[in-house]
Amino acid sequence: MNSESLILGALFAFIGIILIITLVNDKKAKAFDLYLSGIVFHSVSMFWLWQTIETFGEFSSSVSLAIFCLYVITGSLQFLLSFLLFKILRKRLNINPAFVISWLFLELVFPRLFPWGFGNFFISVKSFSAFAELVGASGLSFIILVLVVLVYNFLEELVYRKKTVSTLVVLVCTVASIFFIGNSLNKRVDTNLVTAKSSSALVVQGNIGLKEKFTAELKTINLQKYFDLSKNQNESDFIIWPETVVGDWVDFNNQTNYLEGQDPISGIELPLVYGGLGFTRSIEKPKAPNIYNAAILRSSEGSIEGVYGKKVLMPFGEYVPFSSIFPFLLDIVPMQAFSSGIWDEPFLIKTKVGELKAGILICYEDLVDSLSREVTKRGAQLLINLTNDAWYGDTVAPYQHDLLARYRAIENRRYLIRSTNTGYTTLTDPYGNIESSLPLFSATSEVFKFKLLNQQTFYTTWGNIPYYVILFVYLIGNLIVSRKTI
Repeated sequence: MNSESLILGALFAFIGIILIITLVNDKKAKAFDLYLSGIVFHSVSMFWLWQTIETFGEFSSSVSLAIFCLYVITGSLQFLLSFLLFKILRKRLNINPAFVISWLFLELVFPRLFPWGFGNFFISVKSFSAFAELVGASGLSFIILVLVVLVYNFLEELVYRKKTVSTLVVLVCTVASIFFIGNSLNKRVDTNLVTAKSSSALVVQGNIGLKEKFTAELKTINLQKYFDLSKNQNESDFIIWPETVVGDWVDFNNQTNYLEGQDPISGIELPLVYGGLGFTRSIEKPKAPNIYNAAILRSSEGSIEGVYGKKVLMPFGEYVPFSSIFPFLLDIVPMQAFSSGIWDEPFLIKTKVGELKAGILICYEDLVDSLSREVTKRGAQLLINLTNDAWYGDTVAPYQHDLLARYRAIENRRYLIRSTNTGYTTLTDPYGNIESSLPLFSATSEVFKFKLLNQQTFYTTWGNIPYYVILFVYLIGNLIVSRKTI
């Protein structure tokens, strides 16, 4: 996605919010109108999910379509419930604050596969997206909704020829304040980057198809492809391979050496972060090990110096929901379920130019803001995401995934490297800009150069708590004002 398309998307989102406010302000509006809007939004923005369900979950096309339709029907309930909550709040609040509160509340509590919020559409507006280091990506939705309400009030007064001067003054001052504060936040990052230590990583994108990737007979051939793409390794400080590249198991109970002493990556002379498989055995159940979708740090000498097990698992692909309560579900969807990891510390990567700490995220975890916050609080100077987005096919989904993940870079003011099997592989700077990228479905590699930052942001320290406080104060303040006007 280039900057022009992102700006166009932000414009359409802004107009879309105004249309939604216009709809809910119409006394003739019905709940079904909002629900229908939600169905249209989810059908258009998430159409790729049908194919992903079929590929990832290995369902038939008809079953996948049924699951996708179920997702659209249930996902659109956010729009419906927002409207119903708006009707309740409207009895105590003025119209626009009632809409803002009802929408943002559902954004916070309603479960979503891709956690889109209104604020996410505006990543290309750098003075605005900079506020993510204060209130996170979720808090940006509050800012944009308040701004849209001001624009809506101004347009409404303009249409009905009411006095617009005071509303225009408030709107202009608000926009000016947003850009002034946002620019100030970005300038502080400019200052930090001047003195930050530089580093580099050779990021490899193997572009191995799903069938080839999980075919045991091709394991050696697939691994050799990554070796070949890592030949210019001496041009960087360390190497990154994406999710589940190596099929050899690592015993997490003994993290020093590989299982049976066999190093599957002999020949790589730099520290290597790669996606693999891990397991642990308990004394109680030695024959039933816990298995992990893992990230592993291999030293330049061939020993294991760090392990991480994926915490946020994907339903049907990595586990069967409710199977612990209803074991018969495993007969319907037979699969080897992964366990959720418990490792929190960043990888300490010892390079030829010094040490650095990298926070590891696997696949969907780069959309979970709490994980990147926690590992940054523990000292991560860089964020690395290992992903296999081949499940999405040739759709817009890899770009959507990357766009949402880029907010982790802004929230924590860290460089973010997303290393993927088929793309979209990117290097995102602390402002949310893509500095380097590898094209989709291309077997290639590139040295990504970045800087290591140590300063922790307000959001890294406090998370979403300040945003919740702001929402509460906004609600109470409007309740007080509404008593005098309703």
